[in-house]
Amino acid sequence: TEEEKLKIEEEQKKKESLIIVNRFANRSFEQKLEEQKPEYIENRVPKEVKKTFRIGYAPNDWQELRKAAKKEGYSENLLIEAGLLIKKNDKIYDRFRNRVIFPIFNNRGQILGFSGRDIEGSSDMKYINTPESVIFSKKENLFGIFQALPVLKETKQIYLVEGNTDVTTLHYLGIKNTVAKLGTAFSEKQAKLIKRY
Repeated sequence: TEEEKLKIEEEQKKKESLIIVNRFANRSFEQKLEEQKPEYIENRVPKEVKKTFRIGYAPNDWQELRKAAKKEGYSENLLIEAGLLIKKNDKIYDRFRNRVIFPIFNNRGQILGFSGRDIEGSSDMKYINTPESVIFSKKENLFGIFQALPVLKETKQIYLVEGNTDVTTLHYLGIKNTVAKLGTAFSEKQAKLIKRY
């Protein structure tokens, strides 16, 4: 029906908007890594790995991304929906603060969400991920799948590891068909995604 068609079109537009705002956020995170944590790149993240995985940094600031997004004309509601901002008791603030940011790509290279790693051991949670949205589901995605695809298609083999830094380290060492689960559990949908290749 016409109504269903409109609903599908609307959802598609929403998905596109979220991917666009994630792309903007990632550029902002990449820039902040260069500006504020260059020593982190030198000591912990080889330049080619940073480039391949588009790694960034969220400053230790409650309003950094919010202000940058406002300046670029992105709506706060869109950023809240993307999980980049949190709205709590009429206060709006950045979700990711003082964390190294790993964008989570789908197999087509679109950024669906982010994983932020605590770099100072100041948080109880080592990693925090983007919450579930119309484009992002932890159970359906794997960190590093986009970067692993060329070797994965060639070898028909995959290494499943625990965390993002395991993936980036192995990638740097030449083991590029490596992915990580997002969160604690390994799901059936993630297994199906691997089986596809």
